[in-house]
Amino acid sequence: MSEPKKTTEAILQEADRIEEDCLYSGKSLLNSADVWNWVHYGLGIPAVILGALAAADITNISELCAAAATLLVAISTFSNPSQKSSERSVAGNGYLALCKRVRRFREIDMLIEDQGIAREQLEALAEERDALNEGTPNPLSWGFNKARTGIEEGEAEYRVDKGEA
Repeated sequence: MSEPKKTTEAILQEADRIEEDCLYSGKSLLNSADVWNWVHYGLGIPAVILGALAAADITNISELCAAAATLLVAISTFSNPSQKSSERSVAGNGYLALCKRVRRFREIDMLIEDQGIAREQLEALAEERDALNEGTPNPLSWGFNKARTGIEEGEAEYRVDKGEA
């Protein structure tokens, strides 16, 4: 195999790795954001209802309702599920956007770029992925497992990639 062909193949393989990494990371984080969003509402809605019942003092258990509402609000404040959901959603979308740029680089730009420019573009994409890795909260293991299952079942593929277009 000639040197230029080996270099092109190596660039394409590394781009494929970055794309796969971003796909798994993005979907894992979005799945994790969904969980934190459910936690946010799962704590918040009962807290509001219990607080309203306690404030209305329409039952004999208003003190219990007030205590339960206070506990739910305290847990929500401490765990901050709304912020965790938002952070993971933003990061997940960042990974998926990068994943799409890498795919376009791999499938389109590599057909027209010389190897020097392609190598520079690949390095920029890798650096962006590394920056996302450094500044991103970890996904929940459940989120990763759900992402892996979904990806393996083809839910991340486009029809054109499956030959259905």
